[in-house]
Amino acid sequence: MTDLILSSLYPTVGGQSSRPSYMELAGAADLSAGVWPSVKFVMAVLMDRHPHLQRWLKHWPSALTFLLALLEYTSITEHRASMSEHFFGLCRESVDLRKLEGLSAMDELKVDRLREEGRVLTGKQKALSVLLLSLLPKLLDKSQGRGSERQWVDLMRRGFVAVDAAYRIGYLLGISPYWSPFMHLIGVRLVRRTGEEAPQGMGLRHLLWCLVYAIQFGQWYMSVRSSLRSKALEGRPQVNVPPPARPRPASAKCGGVGLPVDKRVCPVCRKKRNNPAVSAVSGYVYCYVCLVKAVRGTGKDPVTQFDMREEQILRLHEPD
Repeated sequence: MTDLILSSLYPTVGGQSSRPSYMELAGAADLSAGVWPSVKFVMAVLMDRHPHLQRWLKHWPSALTFLLALLEYTSITEHRASMSEHFFGLCRESVDLRKLEGLSAMDELKVDRLREEGRVLTGKQKALSVLLLSLLPKLLDKSQGRGSERQWVDLMRRGFVAVDAAYRIGYLLGISPYWSPFMHLIGVRLVRRTGEEAPQGMGLRHLLWCLVYAIQFGQWYMSVRSSLRSKALEGRPQVNVPPPARPRPASAKCGGVGLPVDKRVCPVCRKKRNNPAVSAVSGYVYCYVCLVKAVRGTGKDPVTQFDMREEQILRLHEPD
């Protein structure tokens, strides 16, 4: 068992030269997973500092998905690997080839010929690989941004994380040749690229190096930006910024409920507030139950009629 785990972590142990190590596969997976958060952070900064570009930048998820699909299609077609897998010297091949290995000398020659000709993936496997590589990061990012009304989405995401971890442990222990459940679904495994298959051109290699450094820098900056910001403000005099003015209530014709004279009264039920909650989009305080019912029914703030979601309701604890 010890030799098996060592051969999974370090491929030189046990002579399994074609089987990628756990570290290589984990590095490729982390590199691929870091693209979407890094681009998302850059787009958020650009839209915050240049509001006039929001009209164009708000479509960045669809544009990034299309760009990833194009790049991954090129990488899968030419190198039989995603961009991150190609960077780590890995390539994909059908698990059906693994079943032929060791059966007979004729079958092994057939496998070698298919590898030399690059026919180790079917057209369906290539298409599904590109589809998963381009759409899966977007779906995972959307699942993390769901509110409490879509708890089943969060449950599915947690289930996927657990199943993915189980597949990684199975690969580490040599139980399964599959690194992820999606590779199992399309019947693909990852192998180390041989010397004959190594790419000759260095242009793409240099481009991948630049991409890796950019992604790693983005991940590092996102992890330390809060501490950098606090250090930059040390020693500066504190400026008391006045709170922004509350938005004006909407008229009754637009559906607004108006404001009561007594600030302790809920604008919806016109009674003294019970279990208060504040709307994050307007700053007005209501009864928690009244605000939840209003948002679930109309999707708007009762006073201002601004668009609002249930997760933008904040509970308050007022002194007696």
